Amino acid sequence: MAGNKPYLMLAFKSMDAVDDRQLTLMVFTADPKPGLYTKDKLEVLLSGFPVGDINKPEMWGYKYPASATGGLQLEITSYKETGKGKATISGKLSGQFTKILGKGTMPVENGVFSELEIDVYEEQYLNKPQ
Repeated sequence: MAGNKPYLMLAFKSMDAVDDRQLTLMVFTADPKPGLYTKDKLEVLLSGFPVGDINKPEMWGYKYPASATGGLQLEITSYKETGKGKATISGKLSGQFTKILGKGTMPVENGVFSELEIDVYEEQYLNKPQ
């Protein structure tokens, strides 16, 4: 739950050497069925160190103060529950990132993911002090 609202969160870590960025997608929906998700249901963040230097971070995204009018969209092409707490999802991210630290845009390239196995949590997370 994000702000007590159901959501789907997918995180993709770079697999290229020295590139330490992560792409995080948040779709605000209780039912991640196939369809097109745009600005009112989507937040996207690409952040980290593209050249492995912690002094050169980058942040690109949508729905952050610097990019409230971004043009990213996520199309979920397939969502199948495969067992208790498990599912597979396929989709495509497209559009343009807006730079959060600085100015500029960057197109999404090869934003397709297929049959990604995910965990499904249906219980509400309650942060209880210990």
